[in-house]
Amino acid sequence: MTNPEESEQRPTLPPTGLALSGLSAGEVDRTLKADAEPTDAPLEAAAPPVPPTPANDDQLALPRGGLVALRKSGGLRFSSRGCVVFRNGWVVPLAGTIGNPHRITDAACTELEALLQRSGMSRSLRKARATPDGYVYELTARYAGRTRYAEAMDGAIPSALGELIEALQRLLAELKTDG
Repeated sequence: MTNPEESEQRPTLPPTGLALSGLSAGEVDRTLKADAEPTDAPLEAAAPPVPPTPANDDQLALPRGGLVALRKSGGLRFSSRGCVVFRNGWVVPLAGTIGNPHRITDAACTELEALLQRSGMSRSLRKARATPDGYVYELTARYAGRTRYAEAMDGAIPSALGELIEALQRLLAELKTDG
């Protein structure tokens, strides 16, 4: 049984769409920002900084607030992994590196800065010659008011730079084991 007074036609949507929660069709809610950090959060609870993806993948970029960045490339199955250590203690993986950001202690940051001072890194980038199945280590650091670069390969790493690379590799390994 149908009501003869009901129209057989279904109502159509207006060309401007329906207003949902005060938004008309075509508008976007811009009030939610996933990348915004709360300004009143203490430094300890703040989210880790995110390293930018450099426009030129040939040179390892150091983001603002970064102390040192390491990229390890090569191996039998060529891979590239890396991390950035920020001055506030956050260790953040580079794009393409699996792992969760974590913090290191102030004492560990101080020791890392001491290793940087002894490392012998220079202001100019010296390209290392890669061996077929070895690794190449690229480092960019900012200390003593300057940005410094280094590149080394397995089997030809100066001892002072080797200590720094070893410490950064331990931090890189901790990224993989985190939750």
